[in-house]
Parts: sequence; C-alpha cells; structure tokens
Amino acid sequence: MLVGVPLGLAGLALAIAAVAPSSSGADVAAVPAATVAPATPVPIAEVAEPAPDVAPSSPTPVDATTTTGSESGQSGRSAMNEANPGLDVVWRIDTEDPVFFITVDDNIRDEAVAAAGMRVVETNQIPITAFLTTNYIDGDTDYFQQVTRFGGSIQNHTVTHSWLDRPETDPRFELCTAQDELQEQFGSRPWMIRPPYGAPYIGGSNEPRLEAAAAECGVNRIVMWSAVVDNGNVSYNPGPTLQAGDIVLFHFWDPQFAEGLQMILDIGAANGLRPAALGDYL
Repeated sequence: MLVGVPLGLAGLALAIAAVAPSSSGADVAAVPAATVAPATPVPIAEVAEPAPDVAPSSPTPVDATTTTGSESGQSGRSAMNEANPGLDVVWRIDTEDPVFFITVDDNIRDEAVAAAGMRVVETNQIPITAFLTTNYIDGDTDYFQQVTRFGGSIQNHTVTHSWLDRPETDPRFELCTAQDELQEQFGSRPWMIRPPYGAPYIGGSNEPRLEAAAAECGVNRIVMWSAVVDNGNVSYNPGPTLQAGDIVLFHFWDPQFAEGLQMILDIGAANGLRPAALGDYL
C-alpha cells in the first residue's frame, strides 16, 4: 500500500545521491539538477541523477497519534508496528504530537564529519534512525551503535545502493542479504527499509518486486521522507517549514552533517517541535 505521497518532489529529489565506497572516501560531489534517471546502472561512488518529478495525488499519511516505544530502544518493533503488520510506504507521520523525525542514510566517508555529527547527537540525545548500506559499513559498527543509542534504530538501505526498480537489480538480494548482514553486524534484524534514490516512489509509482521482497525479508515499513537537509540547505514538502510528523532525510557523508543537525533542531524548536524516535510511530 502506497501511503502519503507528497506533491512537487523536485527539491527533495536533489538530495538523493549514491553511497561512497568506504569510510575514508573522497569528498562528496555536487548533486545535479533533477533529470530523468539514466538507462544504465549508476556506478557506486558517483552521484546519481534523481528520478523524474512525477507524483500522484494527495497524501494519505500513516496515522499515529500516540507513542509506543520498542523495549530495546535500538531495533525492536514497537507495539504499534506489531498491531499493524501490513506493508506501508510512509512519507510522513500523521500525528498531533509536536515531533519530527531525523533519519540518516548510507555510510561514513569522512571521520571528522562523522565525529562532529556524533557530538551534536550526543549533546541533544537525538533518536537517530540510521538506514545503512552494508557494503560500506565494515569497521564502523561502534559508531552506528553509538549514534543510534538514544532510542534510535539501525535499518536497511540495501547491500549495494542500487536502483531497486531496474530490471537488472534483484530486490530480494538487496533487501534480504542486507537484513542478514545487519543482523550479524549489529545483533538485531531491521524492519524498515529506505529504497536508494527513493526509487520507484519518487516517480509516483510502486514496485511489486520490491514490495514482495520487503514482505519476504521481514520488512513492513518502506520509509521515504518529507524534508531534506543537504550541505547546509533544507527543503520541505509539503509546506514552507518543518511541521509535526515530518521525516527528515540526512546523509552521514554530508560535509555539513553536524551543522545540518543543529540547524534542524533549531528550526524544530522555533516551531515548537522536538525530534522523536521514528520507530515509536510506525
């Protein structure tokens, strides 16, 4: 079931980028303007062109008005999730609580950037939901356990960061293998996935192979986003500013990761909002 697809995704699509090959990789390349995705697979370590800006009609957000946290604070499904085991594609949370949600994708490229981000997380005890790409997180187990320890969780962002809607990509391999690898590395099995590049949902469609694989692999929340913080810039969809229920997308490799975290906290505070654990609302 496709849930809560917002309109006008061009600004958000600009933040979709490929994952780097290691924790000590090169600087991040500039993200290009929104164009139609290329016909051939995007090589790892290159910035991908975002999918076209086409979206269906009005949102139908996931309904969540109360929090029901997981026991572990790291990975366990919430009581709310257990009560709603069906597969949902989620762009934002429909809630009356004054909260928003911080999610961070991919892997580390620069240790100094990662450390600076960690300091902001620790100072503010931010519940980070980390969507990790397993080919590029070896050696960083301690970091990701620490950065998600304030009620956050470690979730699935595939093995290779491939476009999941392309014929040459095997969604079952990407999802199920990442599930096994993340469980082995962190001791818990994810139940959310964020599809790389937002494909195919940025294009306003669904992907039966992806959704079948998600169900088979034990994932029942496909998590998109309604705001992006990228290189010191923030964009929202819908609305002109941060709203209750927004799911904010960051990347661990963003050179201004720490500054972006502080910026969204300040914007949230100015709007009477605080960061909350996404897992508690799904």
